[in-house]
Amino acid sequence: MQKEKEKEKKIYLWFDPNGVLSNKTGGRIYNAAIMQTFGVNENVLIINDANDSSLSNKIKFLINFLNKLVVSRIGSKFFIIDISNSVSSFFYVAISKILKYRIMVIVHHLNDNEISPNDFKSCIKKMCYLLLLNLANIVIAPSVFTKSQLLSLKLSGGSKSVIRVLNPPIRSFESFALLPFDYNNKKKYLIYVGRVDDPRKNFELIVRVMSWLPVYVILNVVGSFDSDSIEWTKINNLIKDSSLEQRIQFHGKVGDDALINLLSLSSLLLNLSDVEGYGMAAAEAISNGVPVVGFDRGGLKEVVKHNITGLLIDDVKPQYIAKRVDYILSSSEELMRLKNNCFSLGCSFNNTEKFESQVIKIFSE
Repeated sequence: MQKEKEKEKKIYLWFDPNGVLSNKTGGRIYNAAIMQTFGVNENVLIINDANDSSLSNKIKFLINFLNKLVVSRIGSKFFIIDISNSVSSFFYVAISKILKYRIMVIVHHLNDNEISPNDFKSCIKKMCYLLLLNLANIVIAPSVFTKSQLLSLKLSGGSKSVIRVLNPPIRSFESFALLPFDYNNKKKYLIYVGRVDDPRKNFELIVRVMSWLPVYVILNVVGSFDSDSIEWTKINNLIKDSSLEQRIQFHGKVGDDALINLLSLSSLLLNLSDVEGYGMAAAEAISNGVPVVGFDRGGLKEVVKHNITGLLIDDVKPQYIAKRVDYILSSSEELMRLKNNCFSLGCSFNNTEKFESQVIKIFSE
């Protein structure tokens, strides 16, 4: 009986109404890594069957939610939620709080209009976020940058919530260092890893940068997109208008072997997002010997060491970015220096072992 009770105490309720955990995004990988620490199948009960927004399904979901909440209450320790799901999450958190669950909230990063609202809808959203965050016992942020965003919401004022920074675990392919990089290759390869049609990722700007680079520069793109989306239509038309069809190569989602091959060819990774909560793709590139070019803002500043493992730039003009990129590509000595720094310093990122020990420590508070 005692052993059964001890096992029950390891149950964690994870609220995922919009299926974040099923999407191959940086946020999903981060969340899944936390879940893995406790045993995804045995110890984490996922509540995520509210994809249909119809009233009847919402009622069914509410009943199912309450059932799982009450049935799992005995011995359960945490109710976990990623606030990127929806503002309506506040309702479910409030119920969980009444039932005396400890609440853990995960925040990847906040958009500018969620910090400084410029319309009524954004004001309501900010208010709900504040209420939700202030109900939490622990708030998890992937970077110091995200923590500073939360503090700018005045989360700490009168709140008992504890904010903990938990850097994501970064993979380093052990065999990658054995693959030689050809500094004398006449073709120069860049790589982009991420969602292509997400406006926040600024892939359109990357296309414009490519139009300013020499014809021997090739961009390999790893990531998915919705071919019917307005953003992809704009990007695709820009590629055609700039005659870049042969120089921008789309690979879609790839496995580890294909990613290793693409990284082994790459001189630089381009990450020109508006803002990154952390920058997992950038960290993974650096840990595998590929310097990063990105903007000097957001969580990326915690990942890229300027002029050591890449470049952090302020100017958003594509010709300026292309000039900085071309300088590195044109100098084998400079590129070799940056790559060697990446191999040397890449081990400083969180690995799985360190990440798991940090997660356990946080959940033990």
